Parts: sequence; C-alpha cells; structure tokens
Amino acid sequence: GDIPAPDEAVTGYQLMLGDPLAQATVSLIRGGRVPVSASAMVKVPLASTATIGTGEWDFGGMVSAFWLTGNRWTVGLDASYWSLGDLDSLELESPLIGTLTVGRLLGTEWAASLGVSASTGSLTGFDPPVSVLASLTRLGAPNAWGINAGWD
Repeated sequence: GDIPAPDEAVTGYQLMLGDPLAQATVSLIRGGRVPVSASAMVKVPLASTATIGTGEWDFGGMVSAFWLTGNRWTVGLDASYWSLGDLDSLELESPLIGTLTVGRLLGTEWAASLGVSASTGSLTGFDPPVSVLASLTRLGAPNAWGINAGWD
C-alpha cells in the first residue's frame, strides 16, 4: 500500500544556483554550406559543496559542424569532451559526448529541431546517458529566443 512521507521529509522547494559556465567560440570555417566552429568551456566552482557543487574546476572543448542541406533542412553534429573534477568521495570519469540534430526552417521567422545526444559514462556502474532533444526557436535580429525540451 501507500506509505505516507514523514512530515520532516516534506520541506517544500529550495532554490539553488549551480556553478557558472563560461564559453568562448571561434568560427573555423565561416559561410558556405558547412560552417564549423570550436568552443572552449570552463565551469567555475562557486556553488556550495554542501549541496550541489563539487568544489572543482571542470574544463571542456567542443567542435560543431552545421550543414545547410537545402530546401530549409539543416543537420548539426557536435562532439565534445569534458575533464571533470572529482568529489572527495567519488571519482568521475571524463565523458565524450556526441549530438546529432536535424532541423527545419518554418517560414522566415521560426525553426524547429529534433536531436539525440549520447555520452560515455562519467559514473562507474551506471549506464551512459542518452537524451532526446527538441526545440522551437523564434528567429530574429539581433536575438533569437525559443523553448527547448529534453528527455533522458
């Protein structure tokens, strides 16, 4: 049957801010039908280690290619690597992550995409993650905005 949760376990919601992530990107191949870029990322350890922070710096790199396949379709391919800092009680493996995305321009102001992302494992004994990603984006100058959803 149903077992009620003890009153002390139901505490409501708590707001926590994670470690900030900084990213710098450079275009390796501009224009044309296949632009390619490279990014370097760093996660700065500012979050409390008593809650969600590891207290360690994480470093990553990514290469992205984007194909304009014609007739409003796009294909994106990203490959990235993260060097993760370890917790005192848990050693993390550094994952390699790949993402494939297919998109469609919807008129001149909207775009939609669907993708899949897979990674090598970062925790020994747990299956590596696979995610399905979807987005709807409103295109505009100078900024775009949208909604994203993911399923693990």
